[in-house]
Amino acid sequence: MLKRITTTTLSRVQQKEKVMRTAMLLLLSLILVPASYGQSDPAKWQVATIIQAKELPSTSQQASGVVSFEVTLRVAKTDYVALYTQPKASKGVAPYRAGQDLLVLVGSNTVKYNDMLGRMHELPIIRQQKAAQAVTPEKSGDKR
Repeated sequence: MLKRITTTTLSRVQQKEKVMRTAMLLLLSLILVPASYGQSDPAKWQVATIIQAKELPSTSQQASGVVSFEVTLRVAKTDYVALYTQPKASKGVAPYRAGQDLLVLVGSNTVKYNDMLGRMHELPIIRQQKAAQAVTPEKSGDKR
């Protein structure tokens, strides 16, 4: 009789353990699956080369001392022309030059980048086009 009780008790304990394992797996999956859907793709920062920075003539609508540039950036096989408005404190000194590389985050209507002090700037994209096959400008330090 003792043997029968032990076998019956053992099988009940095994069944309870199996139920507990199943419940734990179900609970874990219910927690992890929604958490993975809530995460967005990380932003894709890319290397851009400044092809051209053309100063725009000031208009009567602009405040005095404000300088704007049309900056052409090449990212992969696409050229983006963005509007860069320089802060008044810069006094007409362009912070970037043709041939310089920087990391950018290209959005649907804007280009974001961090300046040398780590401040993020957002430039509106004026237009974009497939990059021409022309050679990119030389960097100032590469001339011999």
